[in-house]
Amino acid sequence: MELFQSSSPSDATAIYEKVSIWNDPWLLGRGVGRVKTHDVNTHFTWVSDLIDDNSRTWKHNIIDNLFDTEDRDRICCIPLARPELQDKIVWRYDQTGEYSVKSGYKVLRNEFSDAPSSIVVQFYKQMWNVNLPPKVKITMWRIANNYISTFANLQVKRLNVNNICPLCQSSSETVSHLMKECSFASKLQYALNVPTSCNSAMNGWFDWLVIFFCSLDENRKKCLMVIYWVVWFTRNKVVYENIVPLVSESIAFVRTFLQECGSISNNESANPVLQSVSWQAPLENVYKFNFDTSFNSQNRSSTSGVIGRDITGEIMTSCVVPHNNVLDALMAEALACLQSVHYAKELGFRRVIIEGDSLIVIKKLNEGMHDRSTIAPVIHDIRMKARDFDVISFVFVKQDANNTVHVLARDHRTQHDPCFWIEEAPENAAYAANMDRLKLDSV
Repeated sequence: MELFQSSSPSDATAIYEKVSIWNDPWLLGRGVGRVKTHDVNTHFTWVSDLIDDNSRTWKHNIIDNLFDTEDRDRICCIPLARPELQDKIVWRYDQTGEYSVKSGYKVLRNEFSDAPSSIVVQFYKQMWNVNLPPKVKITMWRIANNYISTFANLQVKRLNVNNICPLCQSSSETVSHLMKECSFASKLQYALNVPTSCNSAMNGWFDWLVIFFCSLDENRKKCLMVIYWVVWFTRNKVVYENIVPLVSESIAFVRTFLQECGSISNNESANPVLQSVSWQAPLENVYKFNFDTSFNSQNRSSTSGVIGRDITGEIMTSCVVPHNNVLDALMAEALACLQSVHYAKELGFRRVIIEGDSLIVIKKLNEGMHDRSTIAPVIHDIRMKARDFDVISFVFVKQDANNTVHVLARDHRTQHDPCFWIEEAPENAAYAANMDRLKLDSV
């Protein structure tokens, strides 16, 4: 569990004065969530002792003296909300802040997995992006996670089955044997020029597959997925229909299937249906503020970019604002959205559209549901500021339609001080905005 929000002074006893600085897991980020220092200072007991209730900021002078650099950074990354928002204990392993069996399973899997989490993320991303039919990718996902009903898995469920591989009749049928060691699968891989061995130092099937899959080029990734799909299909034919296809037939099927998938891909690329989306102008007397961010994970900093334009696409204003102690890219996006609302309000705009390419941030603002995620304090502040407008809406767009402000944030990612422009923007962003105007004129 992890604490991430601050409360009003009157509500402080609800959470912060009950959360121990030294004993409770209240820090953001990876790990157990507890401070690491062994020099416990009993003059400071509760998290509320580290917060200035008047300014709603962390007491940096105290924090600097109590904690090492890593703990200081993790504490300062926790956003403190305004007094209207009540504190809550949340589940820190999911963006929603709510516990689910799925998120709990992921935590356990990462804890006992030898494969680095970054490689696991890469594996799933590459697997789902392979140009194959959904049925193949779903089967691959089930195989990777050992969600298939091999005889070994059926025995775990206490079913009385003969745990012998139906394809080679030489060993127990586990997912690892069936896909990696079975002679039938090995012959397919050899014939189709897919490696049949890899680093076997990993403890389990999943870890081995992650490393193996990510080491392959794109064509072999696709071929391996089809091979696994065919192996499982063939195994079921043997078990349930007593049909034993020849290895040569399976090899020919894989080759034909891959050729058909390739022809479909070529046709799609030759006749694209989806066109890039361009920036759309607001209605008359309404001003559109686009936001984006550039996030630096190395020093946990970000730069918010904001551009406001009118119905003709003319730039009304623009700004870049740097932020320190930013937890992650999602927090950076939320801060950029907050900056756009704050900037529009300060300049006196009353009818605005706030537009960005962060689906999670926009969705949270439009749902109006009670939020328990790490960005909840920022979402809360945005909603509070939104009350000061006559008309305000939050719109999600794809990155193509948000490119101008993306250029602004990217070009100023090393900015140390806020910069503001009225009726103009820096050169590259101004050029991109002009391209948006030309597209408007051509419609």
